[in-house]
Amino acid sequence: MPFNDIKTERLENQRSIRLIENLGFVLSDSSYELFRGKEYLHNTYSLYIPQLI
Repeated sequence: MPFNDIKTERLENQRSIRLIENLGFVLSDSSYELFRGKEYLHNTYSLYIPQLI
């Protein structure tokens, strides 16, 4: 993968992360997953809903 493609992918990923965090999702877990013989960091986000009392 050319360097410019990697840079663009990271930028789009940062935009996606910012979007879901603005929608109320929070990082809830991280793990490494094997894909095509390589390990990649995989973040899991969950929707945070505060308790209303």
